[in-house]
Amino acid sequence: MSAPRFNPAPRNTHGLLRRAWVQLRAPLRFRMDFFTSVFGNVIVMAVGGTLLGTMFQHIPTLAGWTGWEVIFLWSWLETVVSLAHFSLAGLLVLNRRYLVNGEMDRMLVRPGDPLVGILVDNIAGEELPGVAVAATVVAVSAWELGLGWSALWIVPGVLGSLGVFAAILIVFASLGFHVKHTGTAVGVVFQAASYARYPFDLYPRAVRYLLIVGLLGFLAYIPAATVLGRITMGWVHLPVAFASVAAAYGFFRFGLNRYSSSGT
Repeated sequence: MSAPRFNPAPRNTHGLLRRAWVQLRAPLRFRMDFFTSVFGNVIVMAVGGTLLGTMFQHIPTLAGWTGWEVIFLWSWLETVVSLAHFSLAGLLVLNRRYLVNGEMDRMLVRPGDPLVGILVDNIAGEELPGVAVAATVVAVSAWELGLGWSALWIVPGVLGSLGVFAAILIVFASLGFHVKHTGTAVGVVFQAASYARYPFDLYPRAVRYLLIVGLLGFLAYIPAATVLGRITMGWVHLPVAFASVAAAYGFFRFGLNRYSSSGT
């Protein structure tokens, strides 16, 4: 049974905002789970920070980067990943829940854009504490580095990084329209993002080139190194973010037009 050609219904901003509010409040229904998630996020960040702090007690620099510079880069990516878990969790379940189990049919008859609806319906409010912790580490490291007015670029830089990450996730999730999978490919993206936690100066030239071409360099290294004054190519960061999101959304629409209903 083929799904009708995708033809977005009129937008319903009020309905989307109400669904988003419901999702944000949902974790508070199970407060023990919520506080456990908060505690887990704090522990993960504390362990990572402790490991970095311990390492820099024994070595003065890492590939020419000081301890606070590495912490700044590391916490930048942690902030982006936490924001992705908060706002893009729908992409993790797009294949299993919406394509394999057929819930995409429901999204197609709802007002508004299906992709926006999927993201809103899967907002993970329990990830917000992780965002707050990671952002706090970014702020502290920026203060310790004395970044001054250049620190104002952190907010648009992090949002640009989130846009690039969203584009990569959308592309891998949208592969499910063409090759059935349950979301494993999206999980691989989160694993690959780990390479962006550390200065690219550590990697061989070929690996650095692949990370930048594959857009992973735009998740943290390029914007963070620009704020730190280490590179000057940061001006391409936001244009790349906008272009990649537009291209990824086009790929999603292309796949959606090929979608066949499960009939459930």
